[in-house]
Amino acid sequence: MKNLTSLKRYSSFISLPNELGNLISLTT
Repeated sequence: MKNLTSLKRYSSFISLPNELGNLISLTT
């Protein structure tokens, strides 16, 4: 169960720059 939460945290950490990249590409 602990492995699942760390995986979820890792995926959210990966998707964060992706979201920022989407925002930047939208504004430019």
